[in-house]
Amino acid sequence: MQKWLERAECLALFGSLAVSFSMSQSLPPQQESVMGRLASIGNTSVSIDQNGKALTLIIGPTTELWRHGTDLRDASQLVLGEDIRATYSETEPNGPLRASLVVQSEPGDTVQMVPHQVVEHRLCSGNLIDVTMVSLTVRTEDDKTCTMQIDRRTEIWHGKMGHDPMILRLGDEISSSSIVRYPQGYLLAEKIWIGAQPRAGMSGIE
Repeated sequence: MQKWLERAECLALFGSLAVSFSMSQSLPPQQESVMGRLASIGNTSVSIDQNGKALTLIIGPTTELWRHGTDLRDASQLVLGEDIRATYSETEPNGPLRASLVVQSEPGDTVQMVPHQVVEHRLCSGNLIDVTMVSLTVRTEDDKTCTMQIDRRTEIWHGKMGHDPMILRLGDEISSSSIVRYPQGYLLAEKIWIGAQPRAGMSGIE
């Protein structure tokens, strides 16, 4: 009876180790992210400059390349010197870094780095100089203008969350988060608020 129990315990341990090994083999490599300036483009790789430090990423058939709303055919369509963000994995210790997603966007924009669902967002703030039911324009601190489109899904915070842009007044200090809609490159406002941005979780403002 004792030998049978010992054998059963050994088989259970072996099975547990086999399952753990199988799971570790099937898990995808850990994804890392990087951002900087595109420094060079090769046939199968790109180099990103991070304040004087170069990082080389391998570009393969499964790498998604995205620029200004368009999925690119190959890395040669990227533009040297532009801002770049990438996700990559190291398939083996000290091995080559393989890019899964490479995105070029406008300076200062934020990017939703989700494969095949890349979205570029732009923040805009200043004093309101024009507002209609479908758009608004602010003048920024550097005396430039920023115009964004509004639709029924745009959330407007003015003491409480609503959707009517006519509650805004000329001269109001406006901040906004917009999706950059390509290929035209116009801004579609997701959230607009007066003055300081509300805390996360307040009336749908994130």
